[in-house]
Amino acid sequence: MSICLLGCLLSFSTLAANRELVDAVAAVVNGEVIPLSAINKRLKQEAPPEVLAVAEKYKAAQKRMLSTLIDEKLMDAQVKILKLEGSEEEVNLAIEDILQQNNATLQQLEPLLAREGLSLLAYRSQLKTQLGRMKLVRLKLQSKVNVTEEDVKSAYEQWVKRESTEFEVHARHILIRLEGEADEKTAQAAWEKAYHIAQLAQKPEAHFAELAQQHGEGASASTGGDLGYFKRGIMVPEFENAAFSLEVGQVSPPIKTNLGLHIIKVENKRPLPLAPLEEMKESLRQKLVQEQMETHARHYAQELRAQAIVEEKL
Repeated sequence: MSICLLGCLLSFSTLAANRELVDAVAAVVNGEVIPLSAINKRLKQEAPPEVLAVAEKYKAAQKRMLSTLIDEKLMDAQVKILKLEGSEEEVNLAIEDILQQNNATLQQLEPLLAREGLSLLAYRSQLKTQLGRMKLVRLKLQSKVNVTEEDVKSAYEQWVKRESTEFEVHARHILIRLEGEADEKTAQAAWEKAYHIAQLAQKPEAHFAELAQQHGEGASASTGGDLGYFKRGIMVPEFENAAFSLEVGQVSPPIKTNLGLHIIKVENKRPLPLAPLEEMKESLRQKLVQEQMETHARHYAQELRAQAIVEEKL
């Protein structure tokens, strides 16, 4: 329900080159048409590439997006009836906020919009529509949201149970560069070099930090490959899976990531420090409010559908 930030524009995926937009009728909502091209346009903006590339996934994504567009059309009708449209002043404030959050200027925004096929005028229109929907949601649903202190305490206890089993690792690594487009000969040489270094590093008398300084090709080589402590979700999955599966003092075989080949050594492991309730209270409360709002929004959408004439053709 929140305003789409500028960052979303930077991560829009592109449709497969052979995807043809067919302007057929996907649904009719209270006499208003939702064309298939509207579904495909939104999927182009929001769906990940793996969905766009697989026919079965794409078809399922079309159906989910159609449901979203139907809900939006029904909400927009209520916005119009209740005269809740966003004003020009509110749109200006929203754009200022978006630019500030992304440390950007209006001059930087316009070419980004153009890259996605949007003019500044069209983007302002989108924001105006989104602001109207937000007002509608607040008007209809905010009074139904009730997050108590007990709810927050319960959420904190559940969070503590989850996080208390987690740990962070202190690791070093030796990186051997290997670009994705490297030819077979270059790749083979890199793998051979990495396996040789791994064998040296796995010897009981080996000094991993010295090997990292001698052979490492990454930015951390000068500090002996020291990466410090990190928790899950920081490193790329291949690196993370290897690091968190190693015992303290253990050295991995070469691990391939988009940066190259890594030999990893885990220096230490320790439980994650847990923030106290007072520090977590506000973020947990906001999360619970958002969850309740989403639940009520789904129910509200169902109520609007029950009162409307919706004919799906997809």
